[in-house]
Amino acid sequence: MRIKETTFKSESNLIIYITEEESNNSEIISRIDEYKKKYKSISVFISGKADIKGVLKKMIIERSEISNHY
Repeated sequence: MRIKETTFKSESNLIIYITEEESNNSEIISRIDEYKKKYKSISVFISGKADIKGVLKKMIIERSEISNHY
């Protein structure tokens, strides 16, 4: 499991990236449930073979482009 915290409009958001195997792990699911209580916005991505660094970079770039329009 990898976690990336971002800030958008002064609010902390969490991006969680897990593999398909981890999505069936009850301990990881419990941790995600705890994060849901602490953050206003959480995005969970499940991937089998995608490159995490490329995915996170693309998401952050797109999110910053969206925030620049507001």
